[in-house]
Amino acid sequence: MSYEVLTEIFLLGLIALSCARIFFMQAARLDYLAAVPLVAFLFSIFNLLAFGLSVFRILIVILALLVMLWNSNALSRLRHKLVIDHYGALFSLSSIIHLILAIVLIVFIILLRPGKIDTKKYGVTITTETYAGNLESGFGEYTTPSSPRTLFVKKYTSSDRSYNPFKESRVLIFVPGELSSTDLYEPFFVKLARDGYTIYSADFYTDDIKWFGNIWDFKPFRRFAMLFCKEKNKKAFEEATKNKSENFVKEVLALIKVVSPSKSDRVFVVGDGESQASYTAIKMAEKNRVRECFDISSISSYSTPTYGPIESTDPFLANYLGLKRDGSFYMSSHVAGILEKSINEYLNPTKQETEEKTAETEEKPVETPAEESKPE
Repeated sequence: MSYEVLTEIFLLGLIALSCARIFFMQAARLDYLAAVPLVAFLFSIFNLLAFGLSVFRILIVILALLVMLWNSNALSRLRHKLVIDHYGALFSLSSIIHLILAIVLIVFIILLRPGKIDTKKYGVTITTETYAGNLESGFGEYTTPSSPRTLFVKKYTSSDRSYNPFKESRVLIFVPGELSSTDLYEPFFVKLARDGYTIYSADFYTDDIKWFGNIWDFKPFRRFAMLFCKEKNKKAFEEATKNKSENFVKEVLALIKVVSPSKSDRVFVVGDGESQASYTAIKMAEKNRVRECFDISSISSYSTPTYGPIESTDPFLANYLGLKRDGSFYMSSHVAGILEKSINEYLNPTKQETEEKTAETEEKPVETPAEESKPE
């Protein structure tokens, strides 16, 4: 299980423990467990800010808040060191209801938990770098809290540095769309890294790219806000994404500058649901570095274009879209395999394709001279 899931289960466990004390608290004593709901509520807020908004995390915050409010009197008695020898009927009933809700949430969180891929098993190393700055002034290494982190870059490579199945180094540049994030593509990147590619994926939260232009641009909130608007407020979604292609181009060019691949690297840009015009602009701006651009949303068998392979990485959203959880990472491996095939075909075109291209360039229209008119 991922750290996010373990944290959510731990918080619900604290809530359940607090509610279940009505069954084992008998002798008159100080009710120390009355402080647990307050702790659970505070940590649920920190959890939400650390991992971002999600339906489960919002429900945990709400449940923790309700339990804390119901325990406010018990917490007041504890603060004044007053013992308690029994619980009222209404308090006991609310505790039972909250306990059931906590257990139900735990069950659903386990059933719809994201798959966690074993990077050691696949021989892949993941490194994360954070930067401060923006697209206009550039990015520098994040050093102090006074400079907020605005760029998060993850690098996926094979753990065996001597392993290279290609004659050259192949580098993939990836920037997730507004409905996803780097973490949602991790199994996809791991498959590519295992096969010899080096992948750089970046999430940008700079002040010079405004999506909503308000607090919803804040890192923990943006993806959830985008998903909500896409499903419930189409107009707001269209307004937020009106500069989507322009933003994508700026972010990719900035990431290439930060990564600074060597001249010997064969660099490819990969996207998910971006416009063809944006890829054309990138190739024109980086014609000496970027070999080609690929968009995985064009793969017909890819079930969740623009969202990422969420059957494995966000099963709750996948379930909402009518798909089942997949712990085998099939879709990630499938899409990665097709992308690798496309790259290989681009770098090593077949003899027939080469001949066809040559024929197309050599063929010229035959001009037939008009007959000379004869005098009558």
